[in-house]
Amino acid sequence: VVHFWYWVHFLRMRVVQLWAACWASQTSQDRALSAPSQFVDDDALLITLVRDLLALAGFDVHCFQSPRAALDALVAAPEQFHAIVTDYNMSSISGIEVVESARKVCPSVPTVVVSGYVDDMLHRRAAQAGVSAIVNKERMTEDLAVTLRRLSDAN
Repeated sequence: VVHFWYWVHFLRMRVVQLWAACWASQTSQDRALSAPSQFVDDDALLITLVRDLLALAGFDVHCFQSPRAALDALVAAPEQFHAIVTDYNMSSISGIEVVESARKVCPSVPTVVVSGYVDDMLHRRAAQAGVSAIVNKERMTEDLAVTLRRLSDAN
């Protein structure tokens, strides 16, 4: 257990170092984004990591441990969120189901599915659901903020 928490702390500090360097190289205009993003994952530790990662990259992110709570927030204010990032494998519903439900409320919102196991089946299901991008969890610290910025610039 101690080894696990050491690894978590090390990973979190490494992410902070990487994004601090990225953050320092950007202008305030580059950092400013018009609306917050949603991050949905049933893992509280990952929520903390991603919240810090995206905040350092200049994103305003609202995190939800419950997919239902995230969808309720989207229904209550569909214009509030400029992107939705969701884990694929959650205990209650899948990230694809989150995207499908979000598309019913806000058809044009960019969506990103994050998964530790990206295969052809996930790519097919994501394409059918209208997912904008897939990010592998192994590369999340490098790719998530870049992907969100690319989707933000495209809108």
